Amino acid sequence: MLKTTYNPFSQDIFAKIVVEDMKRMVMVLIVFAFSVRVYAQTEGEVSAVLRVLGQLSIEEADAEDVDRLLQFINNPVVLDMKGIERLESNGLLSPYQSASLKDYLSRHGMVMSLAELSSVDGFGGNSAGCLSPFITFQDMRNKKDAHEVDGKMDIKGAFRLAGDNSSEEWNYGLRGNISLFGNVDMSFSASRSYDAPEGYPSAYGGTLMYSNRFGKIIVGDFNARFGQGICLWNTAMFSSLTSPSSFMKKPSGLSASYSYTGSSALTGAAVELSAGRWKFSALASFPQIKKSGMEGLSVDPAVNVTRYFPFGHVSMTHYMSFSNVVDSNFRIPKMRSSVDASICVRGVNIFSETVADWVSMKPSFVAGVESGVGERLTLASLVRYLPSSNEHGLAFSGEVRLKKHEGVFSTDLLYDPRQNDGARRIQFKGQCRWRWNMSESIWTELRLTERIRTWGSPFRTDARIDLHYSGESWLASLRFNVLACINTGLLGYAEAGYKFGRMLKIYFRQGLFRIDDWDDRIYVYERDAPGNFNVPAFYGRGLWSSIYLTSKFARWGSIYLKASYIAYPFMQEKKKPGKAELKLQLSLQL
Repeated sequence: MLKTTYNPFSQDIFAKIVVEDMKRMVMVLIVFAFSVRVYAQTEGEVSAVLRVLGQLSIEEADAEDVDRLLQFINNPVVLDMKGIERLESNGLLSPYQSASLKDYLSRHGMVMSLAELSSVDGFGGNSAGCLSPFITFQDMRNKKDAHEVDGKMDIKGAFRLAGDNSSEEWNYGLRGNISLFGNVDMSFSASRSYDAPEGYPSAYGGTLMYSNRFGKIIVGDFNARFGQGICLWNTAMFSSLTSPSSFMKKPSGLSASYSYTGSSALTGAAVELSAGRWKFSALASFPQIKKSGMEGLSVDPAVNVTRYFPFGHVSMTHYMSFSNVVDSNFRIPKMRSSVDASICVRGVNIFSETVADWVSMKPSFVAGVESGVGERLTLASLVRYLPSSNEHGLAFSGEVRLKKHEGVFSTDLLYDPRQNDGARRIQFKGQCRWRWNMSESIWTELRLTERIRTWGSPFRTDARIDLHYSGESWLASLRFNVLACINTGLLGYAEAGYKFGRMLKIYFRQGLFRIDDWDDRIYVYERDAPGNFNVPAFYGRGLWSSIYLTSKFARWGSIYLKASYIAYPFMQEKKKPGKAELKLQLSLQL
């Protein structure tokens, strides 16, 4: 990937970029900017990711989860026993859905259609539809010999020339994965950030995992997700305003991490054993090992026992952390134990987790219910009591799906007992989203979000309307966004795209914004090269243009180009320099 930033009002800097640094830019592209996996990020694929994540907007989603699910879209999973386990370990299936689907396969054989999947206990039409972009009913892949070695590698790099001082910045990253004999997986990664003081990698990662039908052993970077996330869940949690499908978290247990930095992963060793309806997990993570090595090393152990039933599961987790240091000779550990359960009774999902903190002696819990009311309506509610973070609240959400209309509403009430000028903190957040599918190629969407609270800025209103057209070759969209908090922020853009079959896709976007206060900033999802999740915040008075191009020039290669320009000619008081950016990425599949 090639990334260059400059001040468009300085002709000297522009000339330096185009003329003096051209050779260096080309070398950075050749050496660093390629990867061996090919992804696609069309509008429909991003919408499919949002439905699974339960987010009402791409701007609220987590970057790593979006990237992970986009990989599934481009490499759908076959619904066999191994595929089901992979879907569960990545949070796409709940433990109950996984157990129900495995039982169905053992009694009836392979699932051959979405209609058949929707008839399996624990799914239904809505759940099967959400899962459809990530699965396939026929194994179209080449059958590999059991002893064949399979591998992939990603290598990326960037170069940036920023600001009037013409400071040069660069970064790079490498990650690879090797599979041996179908049950041994090795991954490794190294990367350098822009602000690293030297040219050496500033972050490392790696995992060695052995798995079979009895369980798995992981050494290195891994993820641990148990219960509803309040005792042990090391990766990102989502915002409170979500659709009903995401109210109940899907605990995936232990899974290997595959990222450039492993910043959100646990580092250590873990083991998972399966015996019938029982699953045993144990781990030991070393949170300081990447920062200070063996000096000041502490260990955070955890264990989990899960019992599966035909209608759900019950799980117990115990977690300890020795990371809180009082002085050089004594550590006060965190020690938490939890019991969680989820059951499905005639399509109604009931879930809860209760945690006992043995140091503070404060209990915590979350509990909720999610249910379909017929085929058109889904409702979910949640109550949470979390003294450790001073967050107590109630949430409610509903989703309606008609032939041409879709609607989602979500509310969240937060109570914080901490005093604020003699008053306790209370916050209400609500969001409504309505989508009208006027035809197979035209749809419009209206979204209204309101936040009311007793501290800071008491009111924040966000209204947005989108009009979208997607034909066989042409794509076009319009957006207008108004956000009122301190003042009133305005943003709008128009986008047009054209698809030349599978060989070439090109998108052009032009936008304007007037946002005078930082609290009124507006986030907008931007198309970008694969692996680059780009949601910039717009602030000030200006305009921006961007062009994004992707071309699959061969079965083994694709090229991605993004050029963007932002200027602030309408600033009245404090002038702001403009900025231009160029990204170029070549992807090769071996």
